[in-house]
Amino acid sequence: MELEFRNVTLRDRDEILGALSEDVYAGHDYLPCFFDGWMQDGEHQMICAVDKATGIIMALDTVSLFDQGRTIMFQALRVHRASRGMGVGSRMSKHMQELVAQHYPSAERIRVCTQDCYPQPINIHLKLGYKPVTRHGFAMGVITKPCHQIPMSQLSVPGTEDLHVIRVSAVELWACLELMTDDERATLIDGNVLLIDWMTYEPSRSNLIHMEQAKGIGFAVLSSQAPNTAEFKPHKLLGFYAYARPQRLSGVHLYVTPYTMANPIHFGMLALHGIRTLSHGAAFVCLSYEIVLRDARTAVHDSDPPSVSLATLQQLVVADTHIELMQNTVKSATDGSLLREFSVPPVVQALQNALDDAVDFSADYVGGGKIVLEKSLHS
Repeated sequence: MELEFRNVTLRDRDEILGALSEDVYAGHDYLPCFFDGWMQDGEHQMICAVDKATGIIMALDTVSLFDQGRTIMFQALRVHRASRGMGVGSRMSKHMQELVAQHYPSAERIRVCTQDCYPQPINIHLKLGYKPVTRHGFAMGVITKPCHQIPMSQLSVPGTEDLHVIRVSAVELWACLELMTDDERATLIDGNVLLIDWMTYEPSRSNLIHMEQAKGIGFAVLSSQAPNTAEFKPHKLLGFYAYARPQRLSGVHLYVTPYTMANPIHFGMLALHGIRTLSHGAAFVCLSYEIVLRDARTAVHDSDPPSVSLATLQQLVVADTHIELMQNTVKSATDGSLLREFSVPPVVQALQNALDDAVDFSADYVGGGKIVLEKSLHS
C-alpha cells in the first residue's frame, strides 16, 4: 500500500471521526471533543496517512507540544480497521519521528503514553529507541450515585486525625515542591513526570501554572494545616493529587492522580477526597496510581503500623510491620514483546470497596495500566 502523509484539514473531520475512529477506546474516544480545538490552538499538528490508490485515510497521529515546547507527545494514534496488521502503524510512527526532527528543532524529547496491556504499540516504540519512564496503574468506574456522602473515615487510621486535604493553587504547590530535595521529589514524582489524563508534564512552576490556567487541572495537598486557614504556608509534602475533568463522548471523566511518598494510607486519603469532592456532574471516575506504590513494601509510619479493624482496610494492613503491596511488572519475552502481570494493589482494592455504593469499577474498559515511553532527541 502506497501512503501519502499530509496535514489534516477540516474537510477530513467526518472521515476521521467516522470510519477511522469507529471502534476506538470502546466508545470513550476523546478526539471528537478536541478535534476542532486542536485544529486551531497552535499546540497540535494532526497528520494523516492516505492510501494513494483509494484516497481513504488509513491512519492518524498528532504532534502535541508540552513543557513550553521541550516535550512532544504523540496523541490520538489510530489505524483504519482495514489496514491493521499491514505495518501502517509502524510507518506512521516512523514518519512522525522524521517530521519532529525536521520541524521541531527545539524539542528535547518525545513521549508517548499507552496502555501497558497491548504489546504491539509498545514494541513499535521500543524498536524506535524509546525507553520506559514511568508506569501507572489505572482503575475506571461508572458513577452510579453521588460520592460526596461517603465519609472520609472510610480510609482513616489512628494517627492520621491531624492530616487534612487542602486545595492549593499551582503557585502554592510549587512552593511546597521547592522545599524538597531532588531525592525527595524523585520519590514523590516517579520519573519527574506528572501524568494526568494520559498526558505528561514536567513538575516546574511555569508548567504547573499553565496546567492550571490553560488545561483546567487543579491540585490538592495532604497537610497538617487546618483546611480553613486563610493563608497557606508552604511545607514539605506528604503527598498531593492532581485532577482534571475532560469531556468524552460518554460524558465527563474525572481523572484523579495521587502522588505520595509510597505511603498507602496517604494515597487512600488523597484519592478518596478527590473522588468525593470532584465527581459532581461526572459520568466516570478514572484513578491513576504510580506503579512504585505497588512495587514497594512500605511501613505506614516510621514505627510499626497501628492495628486497624476497619473492614475497608482489612486487605491493606497485614500482621507484620509492613504493608504488602502487590506487584505489577512488565517483562521482556523471548520474542522481544512485553508481557504484563497485573494485580490490583490492596490499597486500591480497599478504596474500591469504600466507593462500592457509588462507583461501579467492574465497568472498567481499560483493565490495566499506563506506560510512558520517552526518546531523547539530542543524545
